[in-house]
Amino acid sequence: MKHTDTEAQAWALAALFLAIDRLRAAAERGEIDDAAELTLIPSLLRTNAADIADYYGEPHDPLTRGRDAFLRVFNGKNDQQGLRYSAQILHVEKRLAKNPALMALLQTRLHDARRQAGHFPPNHPNLLAGLATTYQDTASQAAGKIMVIGRPEYLQQTETINRVRTLLLCGVRAASLWRAYGGNRWNLLFARRKLEEALRGLAF
Repeated sequence: MKHTDTEAQAWALAALFLAIDRLRAAAERGEIDDAAELTLIPSLLRTNAADIADYYGEPHDPLTRGRDAFLRVFNGKNDQQGLRYSAQILHVEKRLAKNPALMALLQTRLHDARRQAGHFPPNHPNLLAGLATTYQDTASQAAGKIMVIGRPEYLQQTETINRVRTLLLCGVRAASLWRAYGGNRWNLLFARRKLEEALRGLAF
């Protein structure tokens, strides 16, 4: 089925908050979630898809965690950290989109990643390392670093750092898709009930 623009915005927000949920899990608890990564990372490797669902890999059901995280943050459940990450990622995406040089570099790097993905699964350490560097060289340069809070024993591990940066890039990608389908901060302020209804109605 083809999703409406509101449903597509809701899907992208679920992806954004899944990326935030999983980067926090990696940084704070050292958790690895293959299913979530296999859902999110393909969005970095696909362009001009016919429907929002086509940007994301399988399985889709991890997006229910992103939906729950969005609803928790925006229904007063006192998740200030989740709200902070989402606001920062949306800001980074907006600044990145206005920087033609960084956007050109991002497209080149993602093209290289697509070729590499023909030889590895999307969350292979080699691919994560390349995507993490891409995040550093593009999104992170657009609007400054996002300070990720976590335990030193995890954030000092190269694989965890690469995983966190890749998930941040997935968050930026979700934010860009949200905007591409008509999302803006006024939707979040004044049409959130409509978005929440769409989120609850999505069959991931």
